[in-house]
Amino acid sequence: MKGKAARAEVLHAEPSLSPAGYSEVSPRLDIPAPLRSRHASAVIGQIKFYDESTAWGVIQGADGGLYAMRGDQLAGSRPEVGDRVVFEVQPAPGGPRAISIRRTRGD
Repeated sequence: MKGKAARAEVLHAEPSLSPAGYSEVSPRLDIPAPLRSRHASAVIGQIKFYDESTAWGVIQGADGGLYAMRGDQLAGSRPEVGDRVVFEVQPAPGGPRAISIRRTRGD
């Protein structure tokens, strides 16, 4: 019985400090989850619509997705339809948004 009791303790033991490189523990299996990257992946796209009076527009990503944009998210001169841009995606209730927008070289 000592062996079974010892195994039961191990199975129900509270997780201690996570190993280096791990931030949290799976609530179901007590398996540490690796740290998620804080770096968003960049998406390439082109401005398809921009309304200067509201500073709102739409970017079509190379992945085919549509992303809402605010003109103040793009550094430099005002955005124009046809500008090629690189941006990061931020999930939002009304659909994905483009943030940290930068024009690509040559534009």
